[in-house]
Amino acid sequence: MNTRKVLMLKDTVLFAAANYVAQGIGILNSFLLRNFMGPAGMGVWSVIQVILGYCGYASLGTTRALARDYPVLRGQKNFGQADRIKDSTLTFSLVMSIVPAVLLLGFVAIQYRKLEKAFLVGLLFLSGFLFVQRFYDFLLTLLRSEKKFRILSEQIVVNAAGGLLITVLVVRPWGIYGLYAGTALFTVCLIVFINRRNPYRFRLSWDKQVLTHELKLGLPLVLSTFLYTFLLGLDKLLLAKKMGFLGVGLYSIAMMVSNCVLSLPMIFSNVLYPNLLESYGEKKGDVSQITGYLKKPIFTLSILVPFLCSLAFAFMPLLVELFLKKFVGGIGSMKIYLVGSFFLLMGQFSNNFLVTIDKYLRIVPVLVASIFINYFTNQIFLDRGFGVEGVALGTCLSFSVYGISTYFLALHAIHGTVTGIRLVVQSVLTYGTFLALIFFLDHLIVMGSSVYLALTKCFVFLLVSTPFLYYLEKREHLISTIWSIVVNRTPFGGRGYDS
Repeated sequence: MNTRKVLMLKDTVLFAAANYVAQGIGILNSFLLRNFMGPAGMGVWSVIQVILGYCGYASLGTTRALARDYPVLRGQKNFGQADRIKDSTLTFSLVMSIVPAVLLLGFVAIQYRKLEKAFLVGLLFLSGFLFVQRFYDFLLTLLRSEKKFRILSEQIVVNAAGGLLITVLVVRPWGIYGLYAGTALFTVCLIVFINRRNPYRFRLSWDKQVLTHELKLGLPLVLSTFLYTFLLGLDKLLLAKKMGFLGVGLYSIAMMVSNCVLSLPMIFSNVLYPNLLESYGEKKGDVSQITGYLKKPIFTLSILVPFLCSLAFAFMPLLVELFLKKFVGGIGSMKIYLVGSFFLLMGQFSNNFLVTIDKYLRIVPVLVASIFINYFTNQIFLDRGFGVEGVALGTCLSFSVYGISTYFLALHAIHGTVTGIRLVVQSVLTYGTFLALIFFLDHLIVMGSSVYLALTKCFVFLLVSTPFLYYLEKREHLISTIWSIVVNRTPFGGRGYDS
C-alpha cells in the first residue's frame, strides 16, 4: 500500500482516539467547572473566550497563510525559505497582538468604574495572556504543518487532563481568578512540553517581502473563514428571531448529532491537509499528480457519511426519548440537517485543495451565494410556518450549493468543465442513492417500542449498508487497512492518494 496513505490513516486513528479521550475528560470538566463557578462566573469566562478568539484576527491571516506555504516549501526541500516564513510570521503575529492588548487596556482605563471586578481582572489577564496564546497556537500550527500528529495527540490529552486538574485544584477554592491563573500557568507548561518533545528555534525577523506575500494569501483566507463561519451560524440567528430560543433549543439536537457525524471526517481532513500541501511541493506544483487527495476522500465520504447518518437515524430518537424528552421535537430537523453534512465535508476538502493550488479567491463568491440562499430560503420557510424542519431544509440547500460548487471549481482546475460535472454528478448520485434508501427504510419501519425500533433499524441499515461498504473496501481497501493498523499488522493492497 502507498506509504503516505498508511501514515495518514495511522495519524487519523491516533488523532481521533486522542480527541475522543479528550472529549470524555472535557465532559467531566465542564460539569465540575459549572458547578464550582456558577452561571455568573461561566458567563464572564465565556465572554473572555469570545474576546480572545477575536484577538486572533490581529495577525491578519498570516498564520493561516503559513499553514499553507510552510508544508509546500518543506515538500520542495526549501527549508531555508520555510524558516524565513516561520520567523517573520511569528514576529508579525506577536507584534500585531499589541493592537488588541492596547485596546483592551484602553477600554479598562476608561470603563473600569463600571466593570464588574471579575470581568475587569479578566480583561487585564487577557491583555497579557493573548501573547502566550498566540505563541501556543503558532506552535500547534507548526506541528500540524510538519505532520507531528503523535505530539499533537499527546498535547490534546495532556491539555484536557490539565484543564481538569486546574478545575479541581484552583477553580474550586478561588473561582474564576483561579481559572485565570491556572490557564496562564498551564498554557506555559504546554509550550514547554511541546518544545521538549519537538524543540523549535525562532528568531525575530521582519522580512517585508515574506510578509507581503503572506498577507496577500492570509487576508482572503480570513475573509473566507469569516464567511464560512457566518454561513454555519445564520440559520440559528434567523430561527431565534422568528421562533425564539425554544426553536433554537430544539434545533440544537441537529447541531449536536451533526458534530458527532462530522468529527471523524474532519479529523481526517486535518491530517490530510498538510500531506496534500507537502505532496504538492514535492510534485513541483503539478496539480495532476495530487488529484487523489481530492477525489478519493470525496468518494469515501459519499459512502461513509450515509452510513454514519443511518446509525444516528436508528439510535438518536431512542436516546432523546430516554434522556432529553423535551427535545423530541428536534428529531425531524436533525434528519434533514444531516443531509447537508456530506456537502459541508465536500466543501471542506475542496476548499483545502483550492487553497493548495492558489485558487482560493474562487471560494469567496461561492460562500456569498450560499449565504444568500441560506437567508432567503429560511426566511420563506419560516414565513410559511415550516418551523425548525424548514430551517433545516433551507440550510441543507445552502450547504449543497457550497459543497457542489466548491467541488466543481476544484475539479474544473484539474479536468475542465465536462469531466468536472461528470465527477460531481457521480459523487452526488452515490451519496443520494445510499441516503435515499436509508430515508425510505427509516419511514417504512415505524411499528414497535422505541428499543425495538432502534435495534430493528440498526440491523436493517447495516444489512443495506453492506454492499456499499464492500464497494468502498474493494476500491480503496480502507476498512482492511484501518483494521491492520489497529491490530498492528502490516497493511497491504490498496492504492495511494497522489493520483
